[in-house]
Amino acid sequence: MPRPKLGVRRPWMRPREAMDGIIFSIVAYNHIKMKVVAIIPAKGDSKRLPRKNLLPMLGKPLPVWAIEAAKASKKINRVIVSTQDDEIAQMAREAGAEVPYMEPLEFAAKGGDIEGLLLYAVEWLRENENYVPDAVVLLQTTNPLRLASHLDEAIEQFEKSGSDST
Repeated sequence: MPRPKLGVRRPWMRPREAMDGIIFSIVAYNHIKMKVVAIIPAKGDSKRLPRKNLLPMLGKPLPVWAIEAAKASKKINRVIVSTQDDEIAQMAREAGAEVPYMEPLEFAAKGGDIEGLLLYAVEWLRENENYVPDAVVLLQTTNPLRLASHLDEAIEQFEKSGSDST
């Protein structure tokens, strides 16, 4: 396996944290278990199908499918649902996910600023829990057929590649 490039800056890092990119590359190269967090955005409103994240799909709400796949993954350490909706937050907690913060309403108003939402989540975890993941897995709720094995394969590919994303 080729050695990953050192000094690669992750998109969520500020310039003063560029050293974390080097640490990440060394961690990936030495096969030390990475800190991988899955972030599942789950809005409470939907323009086309109101409250779709609470409606059952084959007996379970859409976010529960994503939560269960992430919890069953051998590579994901934390499963976080990002929402501004109290009912979705409660459902997510009951399914075994963390909801450490309530998403600012500005993300719901922007309607699809996923990059901003991920940056907010990573910064919130760093500032409030002193937790900095080595990798972030974005799980959209609209893919209920994804399995834990798919997630593990994607994370393994990411670990081997040395790239910023897979």
